Amino acid sequence: MEPEWRGQVEVRDDPALAAELVEWLPPPGGPRALPVTDLVALRPAFWSRVAPVPPTPERAERLARGRFLHRRLGPAIAPHGALEVRVCRAGVVGRIDALTDVPIELKTGVTSVPSADLLVARPEQLEQLAMYAGLVDRSVARLVSVVPSAEPGPEVQVAEVEIPDPSAVRAEIARRRDRLRAALHAGTPAGLPRCPWRGRGCEFQAAGVCDCSGEETSEPSSLLPMLGPLRDRPDLAEEIRAGIPRPAEGPPRWRRFRDLLYLRRTYFERVVGPAPEPARDRRPDSPADLYERVREAMESGPVGEVASLPSRSDDVEEDVPAFRHRPWIERVTRGWERPSSTTILERYPQYVLELAFRSVAVGASSGRLVLGWERGRDDAERVQAFEIRLGPPTTFARLWRERAQRLERAIRERAPTQLEPCPEWMAATCPYAATCGCADEAGRSQR
Repeated sequence: MEPEWRGQVEVRDDPALAAELVEWLPPPGGPRALPVTDLVALRPAFWSRVAPVPPTPERAERLARGRFLHRRLGPAIAPHGALEVRVCRAGVVGRIDALTDVPIELKTGVTSVPSADLLVARPEQLEQLAMYAGLVDRSVARLVSVVPSAEPGPEVQVAEVEIPDPSAVRAEIARRRDRLRAALHAGTPAGLPRCPWRGRGCEFQAAGVCDCSGEETSEPSSLLPMLGPLRDRPDLAEEIRAGIPRPAEGPPRWRRFRDLLYLRRTYFERVVGPAPEPARDRRPDSPADLYERVREAMESGPVGEVASLPSRSDDVEEDVPAFRHRPWIERVTRGWERPSSTTILERYPQYVLELAFRSVAVGASSGRLVLGWERGRDDAERVQAFEIRLGPPTTFARLWRERAQRLERAIRERAPTQLEPCPEWMAATCPYAATCGCADEAGRSQR
């Protein structure tokens, strides 16, 4: 990577934040946090861990488009709120699309459903919304449904619902959490309710990896009776409709910010196709690792501390996560020497450069790097935090453009050797190692 940009970076230790995170760390050996979305349908969640099914190209494209639409619509549904708020409570983490005075869940699709029909047509969306309200202890929540392709313009519906007793919702969240954990530990979904998606496009049924018969016991929802009446909010729907930005000219060019770090790897991902995800090497109920424990610690603080910042660029599909309103990045290393503020740039420049690109995307001049050192003797030694201060944003914006242009030219000309080889430490697990040529090039990049 280009060395000159390093002179525009200052790395400072943040021992106060590191100590704070250590206080919030869940104990070693504890279970991994479960997402709210897993608790909506327990049986599919079981199979997603025991026998994960790679998405078809069509489904992957649909999911990517949905993520992009969510990012573009976020400022419209909550112009003065926080976006993509992550909060963890008692081993359950929710990713809330937007949070103002109430949690807001955004759904995009090709058809809409009147609020009066949601309980029957889309109960899982209301259950998800109720659990978000329980996690953040709110008694009102909103479901925003957008049909972007509607004519003559996007169709927007807003349904608002009361949750009279958020504590009862939290009790139900804990009950579902414990049921799923018990099933994962036992290695069988026996006792979990019937899959609501069987015969309705279930990916695990289509792949033939589940043993669901359709005869499993069906359980009535224990969350829906906790909800108050649904009411339409046409006033909010109109405000959102007026704030929706014009459609982007095309999909994002890059999936992740790291695509601009390892250019030759990105070349092969685009030209040859994405490599399959590596097989899991641990039990579905295995305890949380250091990365997951640190992430849970950051998400366990006050509601709204972990959110996303609206990006100024449509080039990258990935969100820009923020901690206390500043971009942040979390990584874990197994290096023999404990990193320090004086060695980060030399040993881990890729972390800093990725954070710099994220900062450029949101107009920030600094960010945070939270680093887990797996060889530490205790948690106080394992968790580190650094403040990364950046020089003129034009430096990194120019670097972003230059790298993107070189990558696009190499893809267009089918010439990967125009791009610098990937670092040696990537070769052992690189699925393109047999054809990329990195191992044969002298003076290869180290980061």
